[in-house]
Amino acid sequence: MTMKFELLPNEIFIECFQYLNAADVFYSFDRLNYRFYTLIRTIPLRLNFEEFKKSKFNQFCQIILSDSELKHQIISLKLSNKGTRGQIKEFLSLFPLNEFINLRSLSLIDLKEENVEQLKPMLALISNLYYFSYTNSEHKTSAILSELSKSKLRILSIREFQYSTFILKEMSITALTISYCACYQLLGIFQYALTLKSSLSSGGYTYTYGLWQACTTYSTASNCGNINCPASGNDNGYCGRLMAGRAFMTLACIFSGIAAICLLVCGFVDEKISRILTIAGKVLAIVCVIMGIIGVATGGSAQQVFWQSYNQLNFTAGFGLGIVAIIINIVGFIVSLFVK
Repeated sequence: MTMKFELLPNEIFIECFQYLNAADVFYSFDRLNYRFYTLIRTIPLRLNFEEFKKSKFNQFCQIILSDSELKHQIISLKLSNKGTRGQIKEFLSLFPLNEFINLRSLSLIDLKEENVEQLKPMLALISNLYYFSYTNSEHKTSAILSELSKSKLRILSIREFQYSTFILKEMSITALTISYCACYQLLGIFQYALTLKSSLSSGGYTYTYGLWQACTTYSTASNCGNINCPASGNDNGYCGRLMAGRAFMTLACIFSGIAAICLLVCGFVDEKISRILTIAGKVLAIVCVIMGIIGVATGGSAQQVFWQSYNQLNFTAGFGLGIVAIIINIVGFIVSLFVK
């Protein structure tokens, strides 16, 4: 049994068209007959100009110019400067984005600085935008995202953040993709982006932060690097707390050793010096306890900057050892009280 292509119901065509580029749909069906001519002008259109020839780009722009109602059908738009001669600038010059009243998804590839100035006044007027992605245009993240702070944006994909994590506090992002960001920026992102639905893991990678190093683990392989503090730019107090934790933990270790030495030497010196060393050992023991507690607390507070979007604090093995060390110091201090 055979069936003519034209006899298929509109519902099947509409279902198929949603997987095709709008430009391809028009080139293939626009001039077949009146039925298709009408149908493709009433369905949601997904327009992708990436790696598009200049001649075809111009042709489809003319189709949109000749029928302004098509702008209301476009729900997804992808523009690219890569391999083209200023495609984004040309498109934005012809069509202000706020005229695409049903636009839900916008992707801009190889965005240039000159495009940002065109784009900014338009973004604030795209009320239904749900997904936004762009690459390049370094150091312009704040300028671009500030225009989207009042939008319905939920999914955001960008190359990097440049001191603009505070903007997330005003947005309702539920999915965020970043190609590159510094450690302190990542912690700031999770502090402000309270609605993100994923933990600190991306593409199978897991990130772990300690007082001195941050490690990335993929499968069974780990790669660790030093955490550089103080950080340049706004780190939301992360480095301050981290450095305080480092300082107190280091001093606790040093004084703990000195206290132990003082108590050991007491047995080999005369009574007067022994009494002085005993007092010094007792004082240093309690100092070690206090500094150890402060070190663990401030270090834990620094780690909580990352986890606070979940209102929980995860202790690592390092913090566990720190707590054990505090307990040992407390026992040592109690024992030192009985040393005469």
